[in-house]
Amino acid sequence: MRQEIAVAKNSLKIQAGKQYDQIEKNYKKYSVLVFQGGTRSGKTYNIMMWLILYAIKTPKSVINVFRKTRSTITGSILQDFKDIMDRLNVYNPESYNKTLMTYTFDNGATITFMGCDDPEKVKGVPSDIAYLNEVSSFYLEDYRQIELRVVNTTIMDYNPNMPTYHFVFKEVIPRDDSILFKSTYKDNMFLSKKQIQRIERYKDIDENYWRIYGLGIQGISEETVFPNFEVTDIYNDIRTTEYFGMDFGYNHPTTLTGVKIVDKEQKEIYIKQYLYKTHLTATDIHDELVRLNNLPDAIVDASSRIDMSFNNLITADSHRPDIIEELIRYGWNVEGSKKGDGSIYAGILKIKEHRVFLDKGSPELIEEFSMYKWQKHKNGIDILEKPEDGKDHLIDAVRYAIETVGSETPYFFGVV
Repeated sequence: MRQEIAVAKNSLKIQAGKQYDQIEKNYKKYSVLVFQGGTRSGKTYNIMMWLILYAIKTPKSVINVFRKTRSTITGSILQDFKDIMDRLNVYNPESYNKTLMTYTFDNGATITFMGCDDPEKVKGVPSDIAYLNEVSSFYLEDYRQIELRVVNTTIMDYNPNMPTYHFVFKEVIPRDDSILFKSTYKDNMFLSKKQIQRIERYKDIDENYWRIYGLGIQGISEETVFPNFEVTDIYNDIRTTEYFGMDFGYNHPTTLTGVKIVDKEQKEIYIKQYLYKTHLTATDIHDELVRLNNLPDAIVDASSRIDMSFNNLITADSHRPDIIEELIRYGWNVEGSKKGDGSIYAGILKIKEHRVFLDKGSPELIEEFSMYKWQKHKNGIDILEKPEDGKDHLIDAVRYAIETVGSETPYFFGVV
C-alpha cells in the first residue's frame, strides 16, 4: 500500500508504506505499537517517517529513538532519519547536536537518538513518543526503564529472530493496550526487482533465514549461542551432585548459580539462580549466603534456599581475589576460576554438550540464555567464536561452576 501524505505547513507530499498508516490510525488508541517484519519490509523507514512528521506537526514534542548500543546508531537509524529529512527538504545541519545526537525542529520538537548502553541516561529521560529500534536485542530492564517514562506511545520493531522467551512475547504483546502488526518484503512497494530477487534467493539456500527475513515469522538467529533450552520446575528434585559458581559485581550484579548434571543417553545440565543482586560488598555476599541457607521458610521461600554448608565449594570469579580472600576468612570454601585465553569459549562449548534445563523460578537466568549471542564480524555477515559483551553474569557463574565437573576429587553437595 502506498499512501500520499501532505504536510500543510511545508506544502510537502511524500509517499509512505502501510506501517505509516497503521501508526497514524492506532497511536492514540494503544499505548504500545509492535511491528514484526522480515528484511526490507519498510517498517523502520516508515516508523521514522511518521516520527519526523509527528515532530513537524506537534510543537515541543519529545521523541526518543533507542537502539541497544549507541555505536550502531550512526550507520543505521540515524542514516534513515537524515535521508527522510533530505527528501522532505527540511534538514538543517545547524539544528543537529552531534554530541547529544539531538535534532531540534523550528517548533521546539526534538528527536534524540540514544543507546541503552548508557543506562543512567535511559533511566532519566522522559518521552512523549519512544521508539525501540530492533528491540530483539534489548533486555527487559531496558524496555521497562524506557516505558516507565513514556507519556503517550511506545513503538518498537524487530525481525523475528529471537526465542519465544523474549520479553516482547511474554510482557509486551499480551498487554490489552498493545497491538501487533506483521509485514514482509511483499508489503514494501518501493523495492526493485533485483532487491526482491536477492531476498527470495534464500528460499532454497537457508530455510531458517528465509523464515525470519523473508516470511517474517518466528525463527532462531544463527548468532544465538543457546538456541535450544527448556524451562523446568524439577531442579530441586534432581538427586545428584550440585556445583556452585559465583560471579562478582557491584554496579553489575553479583550472581550465584547451582548446577546439576545428569549423565543419561544424552547429558543433561540443570541450572538454577540463587543470587542476582547489585551493590554487594564481600560482607553483603556473606550475609546473603547465610540468609539463603539458614532463614526459615516463612522468610525465604523454600525453593530459593540452598542445601549448602561452609564445606561446599564455590568456584568464583578469579578477577576479584580480594573478595575471595574475605569470603574465605568468613569460613566459606571459595576458590578462583581458571580464567585464561579461550576459557569463555571452552566453557560455552562445555554447556552446549548437554541438553539444557533452566529452573522456572530463575527469570534473569532465562533471559541471559535467551539473549546470549555470538559476535558478528565487522562485515556484518560472518559469526565469530566469541560472545557479545552484555548480560552474562549468571552464565559466567555457570561456567565457573562446571570447571570442577569430572575432577578427581569432586565436592559433593545436597543429596547424592
